[in-house]
Amino acid sequence: MGINVEKVEPLNWDEVLKTHKGSVFLSQAWLEAMRDEDRTPVYFEFREKKIIKAMVGGLERPVGNGPQKQVFFFSGIASNDSRNSFLDDCKIKFLEYAKDNSYARVIFKSYDYHRQFDPCIDKYFPFERVEYIIDIEREKEEIIEGFAKRYRRYIKKAKRLGAVFKYGYSETILDKLIQLMEITREERVSKGYGGYEIFTMPFLEKNTMLNLLNKRAATIYYIEFLEEIVSIQFVVEAAGRAYGLYMGNSFKGYEISAPSLLYYEIALSCKERHFTSYNLGGLPLGAENQGISRIKLFMGANKIKSNEEATDFLVGSVLKFNKYLRIKRFLNKKPIPWIIKKQLLRINDFFLRDMDRY
Repeated sequence: MGINVEKVEPLNWDEVLKTHKGSVFLSQAWLEAMRDEDRTPVYFEFREKKIIKAMVGGLERPVGNGPQKQVFFFSGIASNDSRNSFLDDCKIKFLEYAKDNSYARVIFKSYDYHRQFDPCIDKYFPFERVEYIIDIEREKEEIIEGFAKRYRRYIKKAKRLGAVFKYGYSETILDKLIQLMEITREERVSKGYGGYEIFTMPFLEKNTMLNLLNKRAATIYYIEFLEEIVSIQFVVEAAGRAYGLYMGNSFKGYEISAPSLLYYEIALSCKERHFTSYNLGGLPLGAENQGISRIKLFMGANKIKSNEEATDFLVGSVLKFNKYLRIKRFLNKKPIPWIIKKQLLRINDFFLRDMDRY
């Protein structure tokens, strides 16, 4: 009989998702906070003989400003079936479903995706990332021992100086986070990590962050020192998992090792509330990110490769833009000097006309 794809209403969605160990970013709590005039949450189940075998939820979005629609998933398909061949079957089935239902494009991001596999399905084009995940189901002592010795020294230093761990949900604390995120950005740019916008997660800006805080689907954790917030992180919490997203630190926070204490206290807080994992966030593969990668590994995180996958345009008048998607992938893979590559990508984007925007 095989697997069938069904679009469903999200009845008890988060409870069932937890049994399939699904990503925070597949949760109803997350997706409903993303709802907007041009973003509609959609939920799909993969069933075999009426039994739910896998799940995925995302956002239905227009392609550009046109009538075509695409579906955007923040993470890959959740399932208790650990066979990569089964997930491949699900992705093939969803591709058929997308074409039958006039979805012009399918995009699977890989945030908080605890699967390590090599994509091999025709029509899906991969982009490699890694996630850094602290296993919270271990004993408390194991979690503590997972932090490298020098980080445990940093933690003791921050405590000795009087740093205090707190949390909150207010807009005032959110504004402080945004202020410190800008300081962190400037610090990283000064160390050669390159320029970037502080809001890096698709669709997650102040208004959607407030939605998540109000629904208690996210918490802002912070370290206070001499009555001033010096280190702060926005953490999404759903389906029994936690994912650390935006983080900001003041120069005083760096000086007293407040970020190390913050990561440590969040991990133990997640343990106390019976979460299964605390994800420190992901990175694209590449030598430029090795420094940040080492820091996350020194905190006892497991490094898991998690491929993003996206199709070219599948149906309709937008098929003509596929050649520019192919050119973009080709240029991104080629070892061309960045100043030249940037100009070539800019020319290609002119013809692509922002149609690949999700």
